Amino acid sequence: MARRRLGDDVALHGHAMTGAFTTAGFRLAVISEPRPDPAARGLFPDDFHGLSTKTCFLIFVVEVPPSTTGSDD
Repeated sequence: MARRRLGDDVALHGHAMTGAFTTAGFRLAVISEPRPDPAARGLFPDDFHGLSTKTCFLIFVVEVPPSTTGSDD
């Protein structure tokens, strides 16, 4: 799978989103940018190029870090 750099607009908004998660105390486990299924090319021929070259969805998997105090509260 080819990797590409996120556009500047996504990088700026992504930074705001990741900052919000970490400020709230979460740890980022995964940031994923799923690509459209190749079968979509036949269903949406006019839109497929845009869907496959621009960022449309970002998926964040966040975790609550283990407590450093030793309590389960």
